Amino acid sequence: MTIPSDNGAAASRSTDSQSGDKSRTNPRRQRIIRAAADLFLDRGFVNTSVDQIADQAQVSKQTVYSHFGSKEKLFIAAVESRCVATGLFPTFNRAGADPRRALYAMARDFAGMLLERDSARLLRLCYAGAETHPEVSALFFESGPARLSQVLEDYLRGLAEAGLVTLDNPRFAALQFLYMVNGEPMFRVNLGLERGWTDRELEDYLNSCVDFFLRGCSYRGGAG
Repeated sequence: MTIPSDNGAAASRSTDSQSGDKSRTNPRRQRIIRAAADLFLDRGFVNTSVDQIADQAQVSKQTVYSHFGSKEKLFIAAVESRCVATGLFPTFNRAGADPRRALYAMARDFAGMLLERDSARLLRLCYAGAETHPEVSALFFESGPARLSQVLEDYLRGLAEAGLVTLDNPRFAALQFLYMVNGEPMFRVNLGLERGWTDRELEDYLNSCVDFFLRGCSYRGGAG
């Protein structure tokens, strides 16, 4: 699913917050993450073993542990890598980025990830095992949604400190923005239905979310 960028502007893409660590670009490490992600989606966290991941990645079990330490940490890495690959966890340029464009880019990338079938499958797996294995849901929440809301909270706090917006609680504002973006099409996809919206409708909806949000926090910048 492709959602057009705001006014044809180039999307601000994310970078891994630890991209300076060369081990994170290690081809073997990335192969393990891809194998783990595929198996977690197909079998779920509980029914996937480190032996299976090692076999699919064509590495030894010891190699998996040397890179990640545990299956839990590998699950976190798999979730985080998916968020990074789809453009989330952006590094906002507080000094120069236009807030409207930055927020639209986040909304577009967040919506795009939520509408992907694999993302919906992963979420349903967490829901299905929530009662028997709540620790898996906790791992997913902390490595995905909680981290994303923290990134946005920090950005909004910076805007408030710069006098560009008025916010009583940046954390609440970040959550309100994200849950506004997470609308009807995402709910439909999570239920296994077609999203039911055209790309143009999604673009219009996301633009309206950004405009509504900025009006609500008394944005004192340009029209973007």
